[in-house]
Amino acid sequence: MGTFLRRVWHLVNRSRNERELVQEMQEHRGLMHDPATFGDTHRLLERSRDAWGWNWLDDCTQDLRQGVRALARTPAFTVTAVLILTFGIGLNLTLFQMANIALLRPPKIQHPETLAHLYRQSPRWNSSGVPYVAAQQIARDNPALSAVLLEASTPMRWGDGSIGVMTSFVSPNWFSELGYGPLAGRVFAAAIDGAADAPPAVVVSHDFWRSALGSDPSVVGTTVHLNNRAATLVGIMPPEFPGIGLDLPGVWLPINQHAYYYPDSAFLHEWDKNNTTMYGRLKDGVSPAAARDMLRAAMTALRTQQPEHFENDEWLEPIMGSSNFMRASERLQIVGVMSLLGALTGLVLLVAASNIGNLVLSRATGRARELGVRIALGARRSRIENNLVYDNRGDGLVVLAPGDATAIRFNTFFRLTSASVIARLREAFPDLPETPDAKTVFVKLRELRNTW
Repeated sequence: MGTFLRRVWHLVNRSRNERELVQEMQEHRGLMHDPATFGDTHRLLERSRDAWGWNWLDDCTQDLRQGVRALARTPAFTVTAVLILTFGIGLNLTLFQMANIALLRPPKIQHPETLAHLYRQSPRWNSSGVPYVAAQQIARDNPALSAVLLEASTPMRWGDGSIGVMTSFVSPNWFSELGYGPLAGRVFAAAIDGAADAPPAVVVSHDFWRSALGSDPSVVGTTVHLNNRAATLVGIMPPEFPGIGLDLPGVWLPINQHAYYYPDSAFLHEWDKNNTTMYGRLKDGVSPAAARDMLRAAMTALRTQQPEHFENDEWLEPIMGSSNFMRASERLQIVGVMSLLGALTGLVLLVAASNIGNLVLSRATGRARELGVRIALGARRSRIENNLVYDNRGDGLVVLAPGDATAIRFNTFFRLTSASVIARLREAFPDLPETPDAKTVFVKLRELRNTW
């Protein structure tokens, strides 16, 4: 704790401390018999900053400033780097979002752990839907479910027919069981909208209200037209309403009013089409396995009533909302696809980072002279490498591809450590050490240049 407080004190009083340090070094150097042996003042000052513990803050600030200036000087490089990395990172983010919605995040509805999607299942086939008339009978005669939710989606035409909208016919308890109320107006209720001859009612999504109805709150209570049939718009759902599934419909209608919009359809009475998606709310204390067994009696009654449409070994399989209403086989398929896409997008990101690394190296090879001067003035090699990274990625958010740092180190210093360069220098300076450091090579190169 004492060390931390001491470093904070140095940070607050840094300007004064540096002035006092420089003055002290100058006085000490002036008292020496041979001031040249004192050493490099800049290097000693940098080491003192390291000891104070805040040199990294100066490094980051300077690197970011230089990086921004460098990117502004080379817009073509900047645009190329940003496009490459945006493409690679965007693919990875899209993949994660898809996996998050499909596999990781349960639907944001009321008690998804007790809401089940009921599949028709047999040893030979399965179906995600059931006939509407069968769903009605199951809802009336079963001991496992406290509520049954029904949905049937279809595209319809809004207004004068110029606007197409995906519409869901739902049971009147749809919104209350999912745990959402309206943003304006009301939602469906069995007491008002449960009868086939009830006044036609419409509920719209927030997106549809904003895009097609201009976010006008006065539309609640007005007459609208769907498939050229008049109905009253009774409610608008809030933007956070998620529905069930990936595609949220724009309009909801009571399912028992299907015949009003499609007078020639046998939807409400046909047994031979699995035209309705059925969800069931399990009663307290009823597990999915127990619900499966308890619903077998309802399926037996349907087989007795409609033997040509139901098989002897058929049952209803509950798939819970906590697993995103997906069976294990479906989840495995999605995991396989996501894994493949993950490998491909990871490869894309790796190639993108490698391309950026190559751009960095191509720029670093032409800066050996500048970097040699900085080394001669006492800059650390790690400091110069970090500066090269920020110089080429001014935003500081990009990570080097594996091997980039090593390549930058090589390309930065290869001229000052080249055996051929040192051999040529030894011809002009016979007293050159056998293995001179980068500072010595730079100084001799400068002296040689000045003789030209």
